[in-house]
Amino acid sequence: MEEKNLEECALYFRNHKAYIRMFMEMKKKYIKYGKLSGKIFLNHLSEAECIALGKVFGRSLLPDDFEFSIAQLQAALDETKYCGVEVAALVEKYFNEKILSNSQRREEKTELNKRFWEEVLHEAGSRFGKDAGGTLWLNEVREQRKYGYQLIMREREKSRDDIKKVIMEVCSALTYLSQG
Repeated sequence: MEEKNLEECALYFRNHKAYIRMFMEMKKKYIKYGKLSGKIFLNHLSEAECIALGKVFGRSLLPDDFEFSIAQLQAALDETKYCGVEVAALVEKYFNEKILSNSQRREEKTELNKRFWEEVLHEAGSRFGKDAGGTLWLNEVREQRKYGYQLIMREREKSRDDIKKVIMEVCSALTYLSQG
């Protein structure tokens, strides 16, 4: 029942274009701070926004600047048939996506990068040996963040598989050259 109520609530707001700015501002706040709290500021409300927001907050609004707290919005929702719908969950449902904060995105990217390097080092070690020239070079690239590190990371963003193939070719060449 809760999920159905959340879906209905999100659909209600999605079907009324006057709420777009309110939801965009809430999403921005969540992305920036990693939580949804504090105040939301909407500058220069349109007539349609005044009517729509007035319905939610139960008062008449003038086409001017408007601010409300997330707590006020939660309290307003709790006075409707959508009682129990959490504002943060509503924002995600409104956009039909899991919203990640900037710090969550950075952590995710750091974790993906860590796994990437573990995978390529493991593969290089397995194919060429831990003390092979190519594997040693790859270790230096990762640890010192030199010798093509930025190029590898930029290419990894484009295609993880393609850059792995190129790295293995370089490792193979360096291993071959260091044996000669």
